Amino acid sequence: MKFNKLSYGLLQGNYLSIELLIDEKPIEGLIEADNRGIPFYDFETSELPHYYNEFEGFELYILGVCSCGNEGCGSAVCEIVREKDCVIFRNFRYGHSLPKDAEFKFTPENYDSVMNAIFGDIKQYKLTTGRVNKYK
Repeated sequence: MKFNKLSYGLLQGNYLSIELLIDEKPIEGLIEADNRGIPFYDFETSELPHYYNEFEGFELYILGVCSCGNEGCGSAVCEIVREKDCVIFRNFRYGHSLPKDAEFKFTPENYDSVMNAIFGDIKQYKLTTGRVNKYK
């Protein structure tokens, strides 16, 4: 099985945002979404922000939000499935170019290390800036 490589970059603006990279390319470019980054304040744990989609019956994970910073304003999202030997991003929403069955697969070690590193960077940002949300 061929695995993709997940990584991330830090975007500085009015506040810190996390830009996910797949094979060193920004995810919004791969899925042709108009979103860029996930604001630091959306992270509550060491996993991507998510919500349950009652209509489809699974969690949707936020990959990027509108430039206004509101995840409810046209976020790019996908389902993330954790299997024994891989973590799969699939069922993308708000991307315009991916076939319905498009998937990106990562080793669990790669996925977990990136999520832990992101959460560590966010904790450090909060400590050094005193910011805890969009407004403070």
